[in-house]
Parts: sequence; C-alpha cells; structure tokens
Amino acid sequence: MRTPSEDLIATYRVLGVRATKPSGRTSDLSEAIIWQANSMGLQPFEWPTPDGPPDVNDAWTSVSRMLGSWQQHRNLAGGWWPNTAADYRPKRSFLPRLPARFDEIVDHVCRELHARPTTDELVAAACAAVGVRRWDRITEDHWVVEWQVPNLLRALLDTPRHMSR
Repeated sequence: MRTPSEDLIATYRVLGVRATKPSGRTSDLSEAIIWQANSMGLQPFEWPTPDGPPDVNDAWTSVSRMLGSWQQHRNLAGGWWPNTAADYRPKRSFLPRLPARFDEIVDHVCRELHARPTTDELVAAACAAVGVRRWDRITEDHWVVEWQVPNLLRALLDTPRHMSR
C-alpha cells in the first residue's frame, strides 16, 4: 500500500493538477494538501516520535484511511477541492477520440492513470461507477462525457492498481 503522502502525490500527478500562486485562502492547494493528508490518516510534521511514520503496509490499510483516500480521489478527480490556486487538467482530455465503446474508453484512461491496459474487473467497476454497459457507444454529446468523467477517474483511482506501490 502506498502511504497517504504517496497516494496523495500520485493522485495529483496522474490527474495533472498543478499548483498556482496561493491566494492565502484555506481552499488553496498549498493549504488543502495538509488537510487532505490529514483526512487520509497522516498529519505532516505531526508524528510523535523522531523516527517518522511507519513505512509498512499494515499501518495504512485501515477502513478510515481507505475512506479518506477515496474521498480525496473524488475531490481531485472532480476538480472540486482544492478549488483555488490549483489548475486541473480538463476532464475531456482524459478521453480518447470519440465515438468509442465504453470499454475502449476505460482502456485508454487506464493507460493514462496506471500506465497499463485495463482488465475485465476494472471495466466492470467503471461500468458500475458510471452507469453504462461496456459495449455502449459514447459520442461527444453523450451524457458520460459531460457528467461522468470524474466518476470514471475516481473508480480507477480507488483501485489497488493506483493505491499500491
């Protein structure tokens, strides 16, 4: 398992989120990242002993840690928080040339996020998260393009592929 810090930084990287000049608000990326790490179970610079937080799998596999990570994946995939001093990659840019079958879209996004092709299990999870069937044809004006790309991203970020070292 990745530590909360590794998970958070990896999520920022694969989603292409970039920090911009802070405005001094708590919604700035520079402030929010501390709150995000805290929600995942790790308060930066607050570990009580000088040896630092553990770097072992068992320390980071609790239910509360997983829920915290999934919440942050949702926030970042949707571009919802942090919402100031952060530039998000356009959601449409994660998709391949359309029209395409949904399973082809999932494969494309998996290659973007995980640097590997998809699996049948990931396609099934993405279908459940987005509410379409694997063979549905997605066009530029399909509701998935307008409303469901954050759910697709989140579904693929909430997997062991993303959360494992």
